[in-house]
Amino acid sequence: MNIIDEIKFHYKHCLQQHNRGENYLDSIDSRIRFFRKLFIFHFLDGDDNKNRTEIDNGGDDDDLLFFIYKLNESFMENIKIDVFRKSTKNLPLSNTDIDWPRTTFLNIILQKLNYQLYFTILTRTSANHYHVLFKQKIPVFSSPSEHSVLFKEKLEQYTYPMINFHVDNYDEFLFENVLNYLEIIYIELLVSSNNHSSSSTTTAKEEPTVLLSFTLNYESIDNAYCEKKSMINGQYLSIAKVRDSQTNGYGEVVIRKKIQRSISDNSSNKLNLASFDYPDNLFLTKIRSLNNSPNHHSSPLLLRPSTCLMYDDNCLIFDSQDLLSELDNENSNQLWLQKGFSQLYFRWKNKQKNFTNSYHCFITKISIPCDKIIEKILSSSSNDCRKSILM
Repeated sequence: MNIIDEIKFHYKHCLQQHNRGENYLDSIDSRIRFFRKLFIFHFLDGDDNKNRTEIDNGGDDDDLLFFIYKLNESFMENIKIDVFRKSTKNLPLSNTDIDWPRTTFLNIILQKLNYQLYFTILTRTSANHYHVLFKQKIPVFSSPSEHSVLFKEKLEQYTYPMINFHVDNYDEFLFENVLNYLEIIYIELLVSSNNHSSSSTTTAKEEPTVLLSFTLNYESIDNAYCEKKSMINGQYLSIAKVRDSQTNGYGEVVIRKKIQRSISDNSSNKLNLASFDYPDNLFLTKIRSLNNSPNHHSSPLLLRPSTCLMYDDNCLIFDSQDLLSELDNENSNQLWLQKGFSQLYFRWKNKQKNFTNSYHCFITKISIPCDKIIEKILSSSSNDCRKSILM
């Protein structure tokens, strides 16, 4: 039984005792003893530090152990974290100020889980389908500290309880992809257990669960670059920060314009939709007013609006959008279901490449609260574990 299964079993046992009216949950000491014992068994091979000489780290686990101290109510924002090597003889295993549940969970996140990142560029091709134009999968590692991947000087600072996933080699992938007009960036962070168990039985390979996902449309990228571009390492780059409301996590995407193109207001660039017959008069009115707009290049029914929320010192901040919500948009689907619309749309979209900017983009960092990761890995319901739509 691995450490995650042990915690699930422990919580289930506690709930059963609570339902029987037993007073087990009132014993804080029992909870502390459980997590301390669990930590020693799974991270120190059962060595209680009394006769410690050397720890064999031949496995996949990290050599570092993180210890979180109990919060001081007077200094709630100052979380104290100590870091030791496993071979250290005087680990604080008997220190009553250690918060053992938080300590155990943090080390599980850092050592016992695998993470994969999918970065994709999509374009819509029908009423209920997106086509993947570019897909890159890379392994990432969790950290309770953060640094800027854009600069050579990497000054680390703790951000716990936010856990960070950095893509330090983002520049290797930045120029492999191109984001064009009306295309969408979709990103998934997947998590799975190492499945290392003391048992000799072989367990089936676990299918990764989506820990966080978000989308960023072309117009948001275009706004972010035009508003906040700056010279970084000799290149004009911009950063777009995307927030995920479900997890309170966020991602940072670096942007570089591929080609400088002039934007034309020529009426021939408009998508002529008025020739179609639509059952809804209000919908037809929207289409006609679109074509009569003198400064219009794109239909709001096809290009989702920018979701810029605010500025900070370094980047624009956007709210992530639901990738599948556009497929459920009744007005948009009426367009796609019209005979001949797909061919007209793609001819027009390809023509727009001559009048709009194209961008190189790639994810540089994802941050997510520690408790959201724990909720995901301890979830016993398969309904709460969303699987990747990209695998």
